[in-house]
Amino acid sequence: MRKLTEEVRAELRRTHGGDLRLIEVEDREGAAVVVKPPTRKAWAAAFDGLSKPAGRPDALHNLLIDCVAWPDAATLSTVLEEVPALSELAWPVLAELAGAPEDELQTIPLGKLGADDWITLAAAGLAEARCAELAAEARGASQRVALRMATGLWLLKCPSSSQYTAARRLTAQGKVFEGLYRLSLNAIEWPTSEAVAAVFERAPGLASAVGEVVMDLAGAGAKLRVGGI
Repeated sequence: MRKLTEEVRAELRRTHGGDLRLIEVEDREGAAVVVKPPTRKAWAAAFDGLSKPAGRPDALHNLLIDCVAWPDAATLSTVLEEVPALSELAWPVLAELAGAPEDELQTIPLGKLGADDWITLAAAGLAEARCAELAAEARGASQRVALRMATGLWLLKCPSSSQYTAARRLTAQGKVFEGLYRLSLNAIEWPTSEAVAAVFERAPGLASAVGEVVMDLAGAGAKLRVGGI
């Protein structure tokens, strides 16, 4: 097996950047891989596969194959023969590299934002008039929420009926990730959808998590009360 020398490590960092992880299987000498963050395409394929119980094994296997930066294909095949469960073991690492949050994203009703939050939003470029309008709206029933992200506050609005229907149509076609991705961008009030799309390109796992939040905004998890009239 090719040794992971300092020269090899430096070469991997030059080729793939510094956000790499070395995964070693304890008590299995030589059973090790270096993985890189999933691309949006690789994460989408895995996410879609994971949405079907029968597709889980292939989804995890293919995601690992897509993300391995070291060793070469022939050696990786040997490693997988020695540790067939490696794709399942590596899943949490790959999810973390994809930017998927460990826990569900916590939404903040706009009415719960403090004065400092609105000042921060205005300083970041959200027009003061729009800040005032949103703050006033938040005092009543609002279909907008905030998410406290690493890049600052994100404001989400409820998607339109046509946007929701288009996303669900994609889901019905097996394109679950793409549906959530588009729904997320449709729901972005702040920052711009272009800025958020750039974040999602680096962290596709975050896109699917935000999409789940937007699904809730659209009422997907709402309970109904039914009675006669």
